[in-house]
Amino acid sequence: MENLYQTGLFKIVTLDLVDTTGQPDTVNLELKVIERKTGGYGFSMDFGADKNYDFTVKAGAEWSNRNVFRSGNALSIKGLVLSEVVSRWQILSHRYELSTYRPWTFNKRIPTNFVIFFEPEAKNVDLGFSTRRYGVNLNSYLYNGNKIHSGGLSYEVVDIFGVSEDQAEQIREDQGISISRKINYTFQTDTRDNPIVPTNGIYFRTSVDFVGGFLGGDEDYLKIDASLSNYIKPLYNLTYANRIRVGIIGRTTQKLNISTPNKYVTGGANSVRGFDALSIAPKENSSVIGGQILFLLNFEVRYPIISNIWGNFFVDFGQVWLEWKDINPTDIRASMGIGLAYMTPVGPIRLERGFILTHLDPEQTAKWHISLMYPF
Repeated sequence: MENLYQTGLFKIVTLDLVDTTGQPDTVNLELKVIERKTGGYGFSMDFGADKNYDFTVKAGAEWSNRNVFRSGNALSIKGLVLSEVVSRWQILSHRYELSTYRPWTFNKRIPTNFVIFFEPEAKNVDLGFSTRRYGVNLNSYLYNGNKIHSGGLSYEVVDIFGVSEDQAEQIREDQGISISRKINYTFQTDTRDNPIVPTNGIYFRTSVDFVGGFLGGDEDYLKIDASLSNYIKPLYNLTYANRIRVGIIGRTTQKLNISTPNKYVTGGANSVRGFDALSIAPKENSSVIGGQILFLLNFEVRYPIISNIWGNFFVDFGQVWLEWKDINPTDIRASMGIGLAYMTPVGPIRLERGFILTHLDPEQTAKWHISLMYPF
């Protein structure tokens, strides 16, 4: 029955014992299912901004069918349009995706998701160039109790038009446009009693990303990341939680090729509280450039106060170093603080105040944080 529910195709599954009076050696079971609606559609709209545009809107539409041709496989088609609005109206990019989901691969319970994406030519009015991006993503999952193995491949191509080759290379560097191709593997095990508000158990996750190399692209590196969270209840209604996370980026060629967005940075509401978001990392000319080595350690005590309101006390440590040779324990940033959390059906809403314990960043002293969900 559980396997039938996991397909997502049925909303009700019942298994009843049928009366076999007169046949004492016979067991007769009747399985009844009620199928979910297989087709659907949806719309979305996100508002935001970035360093290049004051105000942007991302609108999307999607059609999907979770049981195409009664095969048990799912198919979806999605379209996204990103536009600059208010100060100037222009379409920045549009993206189209065709994805398939197979719950069984090679006759084994290995769900596989395959996505083809295409971003048609989009023109940058200010700099006079256009970009086009397309590629594929492939991911498979293997479930074994509370353990999950997953692996995938990402392959993309990015073309720049309207300028010379030398100008295109400069644009790639200035605008952070890079071709990233990778093979990744992830393993995780989860024994938490509740993934949203855990009070007991552990959560371990490790991932390996091999980027570039024989796949080509603009980046070449190996990234290994591991995180372990532990939860216990030493006293009634009191939860002690801790997390340690370590990340390493290494070379796969003689020269490390990695863009700033793919390097490590830390600091903020979900890592080292009391510091500005993503402010703990190597800097160049006062701008964060990220690093290759990440260290993060958190301790927290959580307790109910009244009704849906919980309190917490935390101590955080963290740092990002540019390279191995730069590792120095005295560089580690530390903070402590207290907070309140209001428990909602979708998770806790946190209000926390972090105080910086180290004296390595005189421009930062303490900070309020508001966020959704616990950081670990």
